[in-house]
Amino acid sequence: MKRLWSLVTHPAVLLVLRLVVGATFIYASLDKIQHPAAFARAVSYYHLAPNDVINLFALILPWVELVAGVTLVAGVAARGSALLIGAMLVVFVIALGWAIAKGIDISCGCFSTSPEEGHKVDMGLVVRDVLMLAAMIPIVIRGAGALSIEALFGRRAGAVSAKEDER
Repeated sequence: MKRLWSLVTHPAVLLVLRLVVGATFIYASLDKIQHPAAFARAVSYYHLAPNDVINLFALILPWVELVAGVTLVAGVAARGSALLIGAMLVVFVIALGWAIAKGIDISCGCFSTSPEEGHKVDMGLVVRDVLMLAAMIPIVIRGAGALSIEALFGRRAGAVSAKEDER
């Protein structure tokens, strides 16, 4: 188990996890930002919340996805971004599970607000989201890793501090 943890927390692996999940969230946000009414409609098909809440959710969530994805890719506030993305993924898994359990035959609204272009809700989407959730765990625990903006500025701050100590 210790060896597996060493592997998943290697800087190159952390970078790949950040890039894959962050880019996925960036991509997922774009169509929703452009078509908030269509996204609200897609969310309403889950029958989980009143329309007023859904409309607010449809306006805010895509921007949260975009910002969290960008900061995760960049490795800025990576722990917080990974935690936020993890929380969103938990909500998505619950919503998908709800739709599957209720036999609701809908497009997930994940990457496209168009019912014709979207992915049908099924267990494959649940597995995908659970895998992305698992990918966030090492980042929440260890941070962005050495290959990130956080590490770059952290090193610079440390280097400046060390130089000042020498004086």
